[in-house]
Amino acid sequence: MVYNYFRRLCVQVEPRRPWRRASCQDLAAYVSGHSIGSISEVLDVLAACKSKRYNGKPSHYTSVRFARSLVMTLCPGGFSDTEQDWKALLRMSPGQSRKAGRWGVLEHASAIRVRDLIRAGRPGYSLSDLACLLCLCRGRPK
Repeated sequence: MVYNYFRRLCVQVEPRRPWRRASCQDLAAYVSGHSIGSISEVLDVLAACKSKRYNGKPSHYTSVRFARSLVMTLCPGGFSDTEQDWKALLRMSPGQSRKAGRWGVLEHASAIRVRDLIRAGRPGYSLSDLACLLCLCRGRPK
């Protein structure tokens, strides 16, 4: 079931060059073994698969966005919010680290504190959501 879902998802993402069967099996094995997904671990699986979607640079926006989409879609427990995941999310774009510094969430511990404050009103909020919020924010916090 998970394997077939991955095949459909991969064809949508790379319509001109379908993924190798082994790539889908590796991703399906990761997801079926994890209810909570890690963006950095999915990036490692993509690197081993040599997918066109992953150019070997963990800081590339497309790679991180694709890994985030896979975790969000296929891991029912959501994101793991590890320090490695936060570092990967901060490398999504050149300005992401600068924005995190301006907002005071450059360090993992401070990002977790902000995430926990937001979680009080929005259960399930993750560091991935915080990274998206940073991306959408302009200027300095007031």
